[in-house]
Amino acid sequence: MARAYAARLGCIAMVFGLLQHFFGSPHLGQTIIHSITLLIVFTGLGYGIGSMTEGVIRQTVESNFRRSIEKSVNGAQPPRTDPK
Repeated sequence: MARAYAARLGCIAMVFGLLQHFFGSPHLGQTIIHSITLLIVFTGLGYGIGSMTEGVIRQTVESNFRRSIEKSVNGAQPPRTDPK
């Protein structure tokens, strides 16, 4: 998940950096350097966000799994939901 977030955020940032060239900046060299800088920064940011998200999801799934195992070992019935 971290790599997917990194790739997406990095590409989006680079595209916005390149769009800046078409709508304002006449200097192609500066635009390319700016776009590559945005790519690197937002790729790192996306990797960090993806890693944190993956950890939270993993913790939540594990705690739900442990809770259901504990209920089944103790013989407790799972709560019934009323389907509507």
